[in-house]
Amino acid sequence: MTATPRATLVPTRAAGATVTPASLANSSGQATHTVASGDSLWQIATRYNTTVDAIVRANRLGDPNVLAPGDRLVIPR
Repeated sequence: MTATPRATLVPTRAAGATVTPASLANSSGQATHTVASGDSLWQIATRYNTTVDAIVRANRLGDPNVLAPGDRLVIPR
């Protein structure tokens, strides 16, 4: 039995393609996070190594249990 070589595909980015991350650094060095469906403040805080309370204060959230997909949160560093 002889092995048949297979082509290896190497992913490349198309010219002019852009990548939009869920978090971006703003001019003050803080990150912003765009809330996705299913996100919770605890998950977001854990991801960015901060606390729920710090995110609540930075964003002046009235009810920290109410997040909507598309909301943009400042993530304090």
